[in-house]
Amino acid sequence: MVRKYNEACGDLLAAHEKLRSQIRGLPQELGFKDVEELIQVLRAVDKRGILPISWLQDLLSGKRPVPGPKKPSRRPTTASIRKRRVVVTAALASTVEKRLKDGKTVAEVEKELGVSASSINKIKKKAGLVKPLQAKAQGSAS
Repeated sequence: MVRKYNEACGDLLAAHEKLRSQIRGLPQELGFKDVEELIQVLRAVDKRGILPISWLQDLLSGKRPVPGPKKPSRRPTTASIRKRRVVVTAALASTVEKRLKDGKTVAEVEKELGVSASSINKIKKKAGLVKPLQAKAQGSAS
């Protein structure tokens, strides 16, 4: 993948140089003395600021950077590993409650809906589907 990217960067650099050489000859083809005179005319014509004049100027002067080759990364980024959070809506909560009342386990509901087990347990607790802990009988301890 990195090799393909580096090849694409080489192709991009070649295309960049070709474009730069074509643009350098443009003012003479259009009858202007130099690039600055062409840019002045373009600015006068471009009342709404739509034309990429600064881009053209940077390209001709060599200021516009072109991406270079990348080094291969050692491990995947956390953004590609991390799961997106699910927003618990009333509709989702009612669906979870219905499935739990139908006798499905938390793991089954988790796989079906893509909601984490902790979110399902919170919904379960709010719905009153969790039995409270029983207090230990007093006096039964040694």
